[in-house]
Amino acid sequence: MSSTRAEPARSGARLVAVAVVLSAAATSAVLLPGAEATSTAAVFSAQAAAAATVTATPACASGTAAYATYLAAMVPAPMLWWRFDTAAGATTVADFAPGGTNKGTARKVAGASTLGLTFGTAGSGVINCDTTFGMLTAGAPSTGFVVLPTRRVSPTTLTLSLWVKLPAGASGRLLGFGNSRNGTSGKQDRALAIDATGHVTFTLNKAAGLPLVLTSTTPVTDGKAHLLVATLAPGASGQAALYVDGALVASSPITPGVLAATYNGYWRAGYDTPKQCPGDLDEVAIWEGAALSPAQVTTLAGSDHWW
Repeated sequence: MSSTRAEPARSGARLVAVAVVLSAAATSAVLLPGAEATSTAAVFSAQAAAAATVTATPACASGTAAYATYLAAMVPAPMLWWRFDTAAGATTVADFAPGGTNKGTARKVAGASTLGLTFGTAGSGVINCDTTFGMLTAGAPSTGFVVLPTRRVSPTTLTLSLWVKLPAGASGRLLGFGNSRNGTSGKQDRALAIDATGHVTFTLNKAAGLPLVLTSTTPVTDGKAHLLVATLAPGASGQAALYVDGALVASSPITPGVLAATYNGYWRAGYDTPKQCPGDLDEVAIWEGAALSPAQVTTLAGSDHWW
């Protein structure tokens, strides 16, 4: 916190108020134009209130991200956690979840000209103090993605989480479930994506009618880091929820029978219907069988970042 004090200095019959803003990180002085003695206090108060402050950036503790420390200790633990700590040119992505058995594989659709995925730049992770690499996606027409090659049944209770840093105009698929391991999925949902206006969407197939689409209230294509989290917990009082930076931005009741039937498929980060979204993707984490609570999502967002 900053503190302020006034140092009056006499110049003829007038007083000059000096506002000094002291901060742990820096000290700056603001000189108020000459003010009559009767109005010095009011002028000083107004100037002090408008004085610029200094925000200190927390120091990194031995290069370890507090976010990663918190996520590693979470209960329940994610079943998959891709930090993209991947050497340039490698096609295997390590799994940092307990057991480390759900490694990803970098692929592109057969016949596509470009993968559009870049790894291997140390310290390029989206979160603070991150010494891992992150994944940079080029966007359409690239068709690259990282896939969990083990076929699974689409879960009815889940959490999806990832950090993004997206440029203006970005849109496309970020993370989700689809029925193709190597190509474009004919059936896909449980997906986080960016729509044509830069808003985050979370899509779920319904048993009847159009899919359920939750949409954020504001765009996230501003070049800043954002944590995107989607949860699904069906039941008599269940709901689907979408969070941005720890805050709930959209939700919908999910009662029994609302969702479409489960199907076999694969978790993928990057390209799928409709296209690859350009930008930085990092810290992909997936929980099957568990929907994080609002408090957990808020803590996850605030554990290693500031806005």
